[in-house]
Amino acid sequence: MADQSATQASDASPSGATSWPSRDAFEVPAIGSWTYRLMIRWGWLLMRTHFRIEIRGEAFPTNGPVVIIQNHSNGLGDAHFPMSATRRPIRVLVKYSLLKMPLVGYVLRNIDAIPMYRKKDGVDTRQNASSFEAIDTALLDGAVIAIFPEGESLNSHRLRPLKSGMARMLVSAFEASDNKLNPIVVPVGVTYEDRDRFRSTASAVMGEPFEVVPIIERAGFEFRVAIRAIMKESRARMEKLTIQADSEEEWRAAVGLERILPRSSAPIGMRQIEALKALRRDTGEGAERRREIIDKVGDSLRRARLSGDEILAPTPGWLSIALPLLALSPLLILALAVWGLPVLLSERASLRAPTPDKMVTVRLLGNFVLVPALAVLTAVTLGLTVSLAAGGAWLLAALLSVATFTWSYDHAAAAMARWRRRVIARTSGGTESIPGALRSIREAFAVRR
Repeated sequence: MADQSATQASDASPSGATSWPSRDAFEVPAIGSWTYRLMIRWGWLLMRTHFRIEIRGEAFPTNGPVVIIQNHSNGLGDAHFPMSATRRPIRVLVKYSLLKMPLVGYVLRNIDAIPMYRKKDGVDTRQNASSFEAIDTALLDGAVIAIFPEGESLNSHRLRPLKSGMARMLVSAFEASDNKLNPIVVPVGVTYEDRDRFRSTASAVMGEPFEVVPIIERAGFEFRVAIRAIMKESRARMEKLTIQADSEEEWRAAVGLERILPRSSAPIGMRQIEALKALRRDTGEGAERRREIIDKVGDSLRRARLSGDEILAPTPGWLSIALPLLALSPLLILALAVWGLPVLLSERASLRAPTPDKMVTVRLLGNFVLVPALAVLTAVTLGLTVSLAAGGAWLLAALLSVATFTWSYDHAAAAMARWRRRVIARTSGGTESIPGALRSIREAFAVRR
C-alpha cells in the first residue's frame, strides 16, 4: 500500500491528466524534402540505438504556425525529440558555424535550418536580420520552428536563463502579418537519465501548447512588454517539464531518490520533479539520516544501472537470460564486426571534444557516419568480388545485427540480477541491509507525499 501511494503524485501530467500517452510520431510517414525524411529515419535509428527513447505528454498541433521551445543539454541529439514528435517538417534554428561543417552542414542546409549569429562566436550579429526575415516568412506560411532558447548546449541541474530572441521572433512574425498571425508555442522538456551512458533512458515531455496573441493583447500591443511577458510565460511552462534543483547536491539527491522510489508510468523527468518535491518537504525528524541513505544508496544504484524496483524484484533464472543470447550469438558476433571499429574510433575521437555534451555528439555523429559506411563498403566489396547476392545478404545481416545488439544489450542487463546485491554492497556496505534501506525510504516518503 505504501509503494502504491508513493507513485500517485508522479502519475499526473502537467495539464492534470493521469496518463502519459506516447507522442512519438515516427510511425506516421514524415513529409518534406527527401533529405529531411532520410535524416528523420536515420536519426531515429541512431538515437534509439544509443538511448532508450520515450516521447510523452500533450498532443502536438496539427496545423498553423508553431514554435517549439526546448531545453538544450546534448548537442545535436536534442533535435531528435521535436522531429520525432510530429510528422510536420520542422525548421531548426542552429548556430551558423554548424552550417560550415562538412557533413553536418550539408544536412542542415538541405533541411532548411536557419542560422543564428551569436556575439560570443565573434561574428557580425547584424546578419540575424536575414534570419528573422526567414523566420517571419516560415511562420506566415504555417511552418514549425524549433529553437533552444538557453542558447547553448550544457548539462545542468536546472533550466538556464532564456535568450529573448525566441520572444522577439514571435513578436516580429506577428507584426509582419499585420497583427493577424497567432503562433502557438509548444514547450518541451528533455531529461537524460545518464546522458553519457549507452542505452540509458532519454525522455521528452511535450508540454501544453499556448497562444502568443492573448499575451500580446494583455500587454496592450506594447511589444517590449509583450516580449517580457512571453519570456516569463515560456520559462514558467518549461520549468514544469524538467527538474529545477537549487544546487548540484540537491539534484543528485533527487535523482537518487527517483531511483529508490517505486517507478510510476510517468516519464523520468516528471518522476525526478516529484522526488525533488518530496525531498524539500522532508524536514522532520530523521531527515538528515534519510538524506545520507538516499545519497549513498542512490549513487550505488546509478553506478550499477539499477532501480529500487529491480533490487526488490525476484532474481531471474540463468536460463531465461542465457538461452536467448545463445540463440542470437551469430548475429551478436556479426554486430561486433559492424560496430567494433566505428564505435572504437568514435569513442577515441570524442575524448578530444572540448565539453562533455560535445563528447556525446561526437560519438553519435561518428556512429552516424562510420557504422553505415563500413556496412555499405563491405557489402559493395562482397558484391564486386563474390556476388551481388552475397553483398545484399551482408547488408541485411548487418542491419539485423544492429537491432539484435541493442535488444541483447538490454536483455543481458537482466544478468545484473545475479550480482546486484553484491555490486550495491561494495559501495553501500551490508548486502542484506540494502533491501531494508530501500523499503524504509519508500515508506517514509510515501507518508510525506
